[in-house]
Amino acid sequence: MSTDQLIRRNILSGSTAVYVAPEGSALPSLSATPIPDSGGLLPFEASGTNAVQLLFLDSATGGTYTITYNDDQGVAYTTASLAYNAAGSAIQAALELLAPIGTGGVVVTAGADHVITFSGTGTQGRPQSLMVLNTGSLTGGASAAITETTAGTSIWQSVGLIENGVTIAYTPTFEDKFVDASDAPIDSFRTAENLSVEYEMAEKSLKHLSLCMDSATYTVINQASSQIGQTTMGVGDGTSLMVALALQGRSPQGKPRLFSFPKVKITAPTEDKNAKGANNVTVGYSVFSDISKAKGLRLFQYFDMTGDALA
Repeated sequence: MSTDQLIRRNILSGSTAVYVAPEGSALPSLSATPIPDSGGLLPFEASGTNAVQLLFLDSATGGTYTITYNDDQGVAYTTASLAYNAAGSAIQAALELLAPIGTGGVVVTAGADHVITFSGTGTQGRPQSLMVLNTGSLTGGASAAITETTAGTSIWQSVGLIENGVTIAYTPTFEDKFVDASDAPIDSFRTAENLSVEYEMAEKSLKHLSLCMDSATYTVINQASSQIGQTTMGVGDGTSLMVALALQGRSPQGKPRLFSFPKVKITAPTEDKNAKGANNVTVGYSVFSDISKAKGLRLFQYFDMTGDALA
């Protein structure tokens, strides 16, 4: 006789960032160093291309200038004034004083032009907005500018931000072992296991699920006038893609936590419809075993700063 046991756990609470990448991508990790000015959040780190920008001062002969950096939210941060002939180390130090960059966030290599590489914690392996050169009192540098020589890229793309946490459902199947059919079982052993991930996503973010589905459609169905406020939205058609999934947020204990799944397929939105007034649609993924990973890491891996085991 076989039996199934459903185990559900809330693995992330509150705001959680959702990322996907092509199947087979290197799984991300959490740095041990908090993102500067982030309230202790740890940066999402994964392989990618570091952004490189070039500071060209065009033979400036005097005066000062500043550099403005815009963070992911479009908030501008401007350095203190720099002399026209400031050394690369001075430029790097000025940029590192900007909260979103922080110590070690950039490396400035001096030369005919100054090469600025975003290669530190919280800045590496992702796109960066082009910094702005404020020429101020700079003289003799008519064509001074900052240009991008290498665009920062990440293999992980953001699906969106969710607010109500993430739940996993684990269902192992056990087979009883008997000596005699008339006796009680002497043992049981696991013969199969199923793992799924679920969360709720705001309707306005559903378009991002195209990263997980090929040719998906998003349909709004207006109900009868007597059902005002019960307009439904469904996600259907298309083909679910096998992707890698990463979920970055906080554990129920409030500490930084990152879950990553090497192989998942989206499931629930192909069938789910909900009341539009609820503003959320349940999104679910089936988790598959990746036999290329070491035992114990084939379904998922996680980085946790709580010191507590998953309970």
